[in-house]
Amino acid sequence: MDENLGQNALCQAQAEPRSSGCGECAKSCPMQNIKIAHGKARFGERCTLCYRCVNKCRQKAITILGKAANLEKSVAAKFKDI
Repeated sequence: MDENLGQNALCQAQAEPRSSGCGECAKSCPMQNIKIAHGKARFGERCTLCYRCVNKCRQKAITILGKAANLEKSVAAKFKDI
């Protein structure tokens, strides 16, 4: 994996108020980009848009909006013509 990929992703992730603060999203993040603070998920700047946090969240409380700035270096590049 490209070490700079997280810095090249434009990602806005947020946890909705229904988040339980269980930490499953933080445990699933391969970039260690999510921390639990005050009972809520807090997101850093290393998101690679893998959506593992979204898939792990039992409360369906995480929303991610973004795109890879350098598409050719992202996983999404493999699927851009589909």
